[in-house]
Amino acid sequence: MKLSVAFSFVVLTASFVSSVAAAGERELDRDTYALQYDFGTASNLGVEPRWQSAPKDVTAILKHIASQLVGGKLTFANIGEEWATTDAVRDDLPRAQHLFSAYSDKVAASVFLVGGFGVKVYAVLARRHAQSYCIFRLPGLGLSSLTISTVQYELRPDRDQTATKIPECQAQSLARGLELPDGL
Repeated sequence: MKLSVAFSFVVLTASFVSSVAAAGERELDRDTYALQYDFGTASNLGVEPRWQSAPKDVTAILKHIASQLVGGKLTFANIGEEWATTDAVRDDLPRAQHLFSAYSDKVAASVFLVGGFGVKVYAVLARRHAQSYCIFRLPGLGLSSLTISTVQYELRPDRDQTATKIPECQAQSLARGLELPDGL
Protein backbone atom coordinates (compact mmCIF):
# COMPACT_ATOMS: atom_id res chain seq x y z
CA MET A 1 0.00 0.00 0.00
CA LYS A 2 2.76 2.47 0.97
CA LEU A 3 4.64 1.63 -2.23
CA SER A 4 1.62 2.32 -4.45
CA VAL A 5 0.91 5.63 -2.66
CA ALA A 6 4.56 6.70 -3.08
CA PHE A 7 4.48 5.66 -6.75
CA SER A 8 1.24 7.61 -7.31
CA PHE A 9 2.77 10.67 -5.64
CA VAL A 10 5.85 10.51 -7.92
CA VAL A 11 3.68 10.15 -11.03
CA LEU A 12 1.46 13.09 -10.01
CA THR A 13 4.47 15.26 -9.20
CA ALA A 14 6.09 14.49 -12.57
CA SER A 15 2.81 15.23 -14.33
CA PHE A 16 2.47 18.56 -12.53
CA VAL A 17 6.06 19.60 -13.36
CA SER A 18 5.49 18.64 -16.99
CA SER A 19 2.27 20.68 -17.12
CA VAL A 20 3.97 23.75 -15.64
CA ALA A 21 6.83 23.49 -18.16
CA ALA A 22 4.39 23.10 -21.06
CA ALA A 23 2.39 26.11 -19.85
CA GLY A 24 5.61 28.18 -19.80
CA GLU A 25 6.40 27.15 -23.38
CA ARG A 26 2.86 28.02 -24.49
CA GLU A 27 3.20 31.45 -22.84
CA LEU A 28 6.49 32.08 -24.66
CA ASP A 29 4.92 30.96 -27.92
CA ARG A 30 1.95 33.28 -27.36
CA ASP A 31 4.25 36.24 -26.60
CA THR A 32 6.43 35.48 -29.62
CA TYR A 33 3.36 35.09 -31.83
CA ALA A 34 2.02 38.45 -30.62
CA LEU A 35 5.38 40.14 -31.20
CA GLN A 36 5.65 38.75 -34.73
CA TYR A 37 2.03 39.59 -35.49
CA ASP A 38 2.37 43.16 -34.21
CA PHE A 39 5.46 43.70 -36.37
CA GLY A 40 3.93 41.93 -39.37
CA THR A 41 0.85 44.14 -39.32
CA ALA A 42 2.47 47.45 -38.34
CA SER A 43 1.89 50.18 -40.88
CA ASN A 44 3.48 53.12 -39.10
CA LEU A 45 7.12 52.00 -39.13
CA GLY A 46 9.93 54.51 -39.24
CA VAL A 47 13.03 53.35 -41.12
CA GLU A 48 16.66 53.99 -40.31
CA PRO A 49 19.45 52.74 -42.62
CA ARG A 50 22.25 53.76 -40.22
CA TRP A 51 22.35 51.62 -37.09
CA GLN A 52 23.84 54.43 -35.00
CA SER A 53 20.84 56.66 -35.80
CA ALA A 54 18.18 54.17 -34.68
CA PRO A 55 16.45 54.80 -31.32
CA LYS A 56 18.61 54.11 -28.24
CA ASP A 57 16.79 50.90 -27.25
CA VAL A 58 17.34 49.51 -30.76
CA THR A 59 21.03 50.46 -30.82
CA ALA A 60 21.47 48.83 -27.38
CA ILE A 61 20.34 45.49 -28.86
CA LEU A 62 22.55 45.94 -31.94
CA LYS A 63 25.56 46.82 -29.76
CA HIS A 64 24.90 43.69 -27.69
CA ILE A 65 24.81 41.54 -30.83
CA ALA A 66 27.96 43.11 -32.30
CA SER A 67 29.87 42.69 -29.02
CA GLN A 68 29.07 38.96 -29.00
CA LEU A 69 30.22 38.16 -32.55
CA VAL A 70 33.53 36.31 -32.53
CA GLY A 71 36.36 38.19 -34.20
CA GLY A 72 36.38 41.46 -36.04
CA LYS A 73 35.58 44.98 -34.94
CA LEU A 74 32.78 44.98 -32.35
CA THR A 75 30.33 47.07 -34.33
CA PHE A 76 28.17 46.93 -37.46
CA ALA A 77 29.08 48.33 -40.84
CA ASN A 78 26.46 50.47 -42.52
CA ILE A 79 25.58 49.93 -46.17
CA GLY A 80 28.54 50.95 -48.33
CA GLU A 81 31.14 50.53 -45.55
CA GLU A 82 33.80 47.81 -45.58
CA TRP A 83 33.09 44.68 -43.52
CA ALA A 84 34.32 41.07 -43.30
CA THR A 85 32.07 39.12 -45.65
CA THR A 86 34.14 35.92 -45.59
CA ASP A 87 35.41 33.61 -42.88
CA ALA A 88 38.79 35.42 -43.03
CA VAL A 89 37.95 37.69 -40.10
CA ARG A 90 39.97 40.88 -39.78
CA ASP A 91 40.24 42.74 -36.47
CA ASP A 92 39.87 46.11 -38.20
CA LEU A 93 36.56 45.27 -39.93
CA PRO A 94 33.08 44.60 -38.52
CA ARG A 95 31.85 41.04 -38.94
CA ALA A 96 28.28 42.17 -39.72
CA GLN A 97 26.50 44.73 -41.86
CA HIS A 98 23.33 46.55 -40.79
CA LEU A 99 20.84 46.88 -43.63
CA PHE A 100 18.05 48.78 -41.88
CA SER A 101 16.06 49.14 -38.69
CA ALA A 102 12.30 49.67 -38.68
CA TYR A 103 10.38 50.73 -35.59
CA SER A 104 7.10 52.01 -34.21
CA ASP A 105 6.05 52.93 -30.69
CA LYS A 106 5.46 49.23 -29.91
CA VAL A 107 7.96 47.12 -31.88
CA ALA A 108 11.36 47.37 -33.52
CA ALA A 109 13.20 45.20 -36.01
CA SER A 110 16.67 45.32 -37.51
CA VAL A 111 17.95 43.34 -40.47
CA PHE A 112 21.63 42.54 -40.76
CA LEU A 113 24.10 40.29 -42.56
CA VAL A 114 26.82 38.22 -40.88
CA GLY A 115 29.87 37.19 -42.86
CA GLY A 116 31.59 33.83 -42.69
CA PHE A 117 31.27 30.72 -44.79
CA GLY A 118 28.49 32.27 -46.84
CA VAL A 119 26.74 35.48 -45.82
CA LYS A 120 23.68 34.87 -43.65
CA VAL A 121 20.69 37.20 -43.20
CA TYR A 122 19.21 37.78 -39.75
CA ALA A 123 16.39 39.85 -38.34
CA VAL A 124 16.16 40.91 -34.71
CA LEU A 125 12.70 41.70 -33.37
CA ALA A 126 11.76 43.21 -30.01
CA ARG A 127 9.16 45.12 -28.09
CA ARG A 128 10.33 48.68 -27.65
CA HIS A 129 12.46 49.22 -24.52
CA ALA A 130 12.47 45.48 -23.69
CA GLN A 131 15.49 43.59 -22.35
CA SER A 132 14.67 40.48 -24.37
CA TYR A 133 14.42 40.00 -28.11
CA CYS A 134 14.19 37.38 -30.84
CA ILE A 135 16.67 36.68 -33.61
CA PHE A 136 15.48 34.98 -36.76
CA ARG A 137 17.57 33.55 -39.57
CA LEU A 138 15.83 34.67 -42.72
CA PRO A 139 15.59 32.36 -45.73
CA GLY A 140 17.81 32.84 -48.75
CA LEU A 141 16.28 36.08 -49.94
CA GLY A 142 18.14 38.13 -52.50
CA LEU A 143 19.43 41.46 -51.25
CA SER A 144 17.01 43.24 -53.57
CA SER A 145 14.16 41.43 -51.76
CA LEU A 146 15.15 42.66 -48.30
CA THR A 147 12.52 45.32 -47.88
CA ILE A 148 10.49 46.06 -44.78
CA SER A 149 7.35 44.55 -46.31
CA THR A 150 9.23 41.36 -47.23
CA VAL A 151 10.63 40.98 -43.70
CA GLN A 152 7.18 41.70 -42.24
CA TYR A 153 5.71 38.99 -44.47
CA GLU A 154 8.44 36.43 -43.65
CA LEU A 155 8.03 36.90 -39.88
CA ARG A 156 4.23 37.19 -39.81
CA PRO A 157 2.99 34.12 -37.89
CA ASP A 158 -0.38 33.84 -39.64
CA ARG A 159 0.89 33.88 -43.23
CA ASP A 160 0.63 31.10 -45.79
CA GLN A 161 3.49 28.63 -45.30
CA THR A 162 3.09 26.73 -48.58
CA ALA A 163 6.23 28.19 -50.15
CA THR A 164 8.41 28.84 -47.09
CA LYS A 165 8.26 28.06 -43.40
CA ILE A 166 8.11 30.91 -40.88
CA PRO A 167 11.56 31.38 -39.27
CA GLU A 168 11.72 30.41 -35.60
CA CYS A 169 12.52 32.85 -32.82
CA GLN A 170 15.84 32.31 -31.07
CA ALA A 171 15.04 34.01 -27.74
CA GLN A 172 17.79 36.33 -26.50
CA SER A 173 18.40 38.75 -23.65
CA LEU A 174 20.66 41.73 -23.12
CA ALA A 175 21.71 40.02 -19.88
CA ARG A 176 23.10 36.89 -21.60
CA GLY A 177 25.48 35.94 -24.38
CA LEU A 178 24.28 35.71 -27.97
CA GLU A 179 23.23 32.54 -29.79
CA LEU A 180 22.53 33.02 -33.47
CA PRO A 181 20.12 30.57 -35.11
CA ASP A 182 22.07 27.97 -37.11
CA GLY A 183 25.35 29.21 -35.63
CA LEU A 184 27.57 31.78 -37.24
